Amino acid sequence: MPLLLSVATVRSRSPLVALVLVLTLAACGGDGSLGPDGGRTALHFAAESREILVGESVELGSTLQDATGRPADLATIHWSSSEPGVLSVSDRGVAKGLTVGSTEVVASSGANSATMRLVVKRVPVASLTFQETATDLFVGDGLLLRAVPRDSAGHELLTRVVSYLSSDSTVATVSADGVLTTVGYGTVVVTAQSEGQSARLRFHVIARNVASVQLVPSALSIEVGESDQLWVVLRDVQGHQVGQRPLTFLTTDAGVAIVDGTGVVHGRSPGTAEIVVEVEGHLARATVIVWALEAVPGSSTGPPPSTVPAPPVAGGDGSRYQMTVRFLGPRDDRVDAVLDQAVSRWTSAVNLGVSDIDVDIAADACFDGQPAVKEIVDDLLVFVRVRDLDGEGGVLGRAGPCLIRTENGIPLLGLIELDRADLGRDPQVIYNVLSHELGHVMGIGTLWWYHSLVHDEGEANPLFVGETALSAYRALGVGDVFVPVENSGGYGTRDVHWRESTFRSELMTGYLNSGVNALSWLSIASLRDLGYSVDPGAAEAYSLPERSAVAARVVGGGTGVRMSDELILPRFTVDADGRVRRLP
Repeated sequence: MPLLLSVATVRSRSPLVALVLVLTLAACGGDGSLGPDGGRTALHFAAESREILVGESVELGSTLQDATGRPADLATIHWSSSEPGVLSVSDRGVAKGLTVGSTEVVASSGANSATMRLVVKRVPVASLTFQETATDLFVGDGLLLRAVPRDSAGHELLTRVVSYLSSDSTVATVSADGVLTTVGYGTVVVTAQSEGQSARLRFHVIARNVASVQLVPSALSIEVGESDQLWVVLRDVQGHQVGQRPLTFLTTDAGVAIVDGTGVVHGRSPGTAEIVVEVEGHLARATVIVWALEAVPGSSTGPPPSTVPAPPVAGGDGSRYQMTVRFLGPRDDRVDAVLDQAVSRWTSAVNLGVSDIDVDIAADACFDGQPAVKEIVDDLLVFVRVRDLDGEGGVLGRAGPCLIRTENGIPLLGLIELDRADLGRDPQVIYNVLSHELGHVMGIGTLWWYHSLVHDEGEANPLFVGETALSAYRALGVGDVFVPVENSGGYGTRDVHWRESTFRSELMTGYLNSGVNALSWLSIASLRDLGYSVDPGAAEAYSLPERSAVAARVVGGGTGVRMSDELILPRFTVDADGRVRRLP
């Protein structure tokens, strides 16, 4: 036990002054211990805790004191961090923040120690700047934006989250990762934000110069007193569609047909006229043939000649359209239960049979497992096969025509394959899937390319341009130019179905919805554009959905069912004499 030596002066009756040495026993440890210099050595930090930044270094030794409040002798101190991955500390008491977190730093000397809690925080964002500069953009342009967060020293902070916001989504949208897409004309401000800092960038979205003009359709055939619509398609020098421009219409013969400023043509008397539209110095023309309803066939005032590009009317023997379905392999009761109803759904929509043809094709010519066919086909032969495709929830089926007529492109033979794993669904779903696939065999989606009925296929906004379907679409009360075709999903979905976001519960969208998926007049009208003679009375009740309901693609239980078709495209044509030719 250490001794404390005290010197005291003691007075007595003697004139002598005596010095008395008083020895005091000091308590063991704590701030009662003696250091090398005779001072008290208990340790403590001037502050119990502090905060530092990642990458910052601080001297903790300067805040370590002994019991007297004087700086401690650092030569005798041992340092440690309870979380060395968060903060390191040197043997001289210099701490460095390594990553976000907290730790305790212990300074010890012999039996004495002191503890300080340190919190390591991330370096704050001091500024946010866009790498891009303001510029003019065109409608339909895309631009990847990047706003860079920096610290107060100007160093880039790579791991910080940056959010983006468009001031006007009708002019441009911006995704979470900064992809800007222009959708309309005007001015838009994109704001980037990160940890309380923000940056703004202003863009002007302007019109592209018109390089070409097209009138669709290029020929009209109307009766006296009837009206029909011509649509104007404008493109820039790169072939991209551009937005609306002032249009100037004129007619070459106002006695035959007149046209208003929106492209609506009105037939006045039998004859032929040409409608011309002028846009920014570019011209386009369409032929209009006006005929009288009471005119006799072949007269100068009769229906338009065959040279006018209008959808052909299917020929035949005057009987109703026939469809024969044969199973390949074992019949499946679940399909069998709804097969006749699905077939009737389509045959009732076509009111005139097409030409019967004596078919003679070898086995496997169209698809693996196809039997040899040597018979007269009236009017469509469909093979149905239930097999294992890819398990539940993937591809529901694959379908399409293999053999089409040379004279009009109408299918003669096709295949439907259904995934056995997906037939455990509700019978209503199986009925809708089978009906949907029959539509593909008849040519919906699978033959649009053959008849050049899809505009901007593969682009962001593919459109169906068949005249009859256009009229059906307008009858739904919309003002859009063409019929929207699916622009999402992969092969087998996009470009070959009606657009889900517009039509939702229509049978021939790429997604099945709960309940009835209606075979509407739109799909039946598209058969007319493929060359069939159709019956509008077979159309099922249908109306466009409210916008709030468009996103719901559900089949019970809130689960969306994408059709995921694998379409079969035609391989051969066959003429009236049975001669088969392979398509290029």
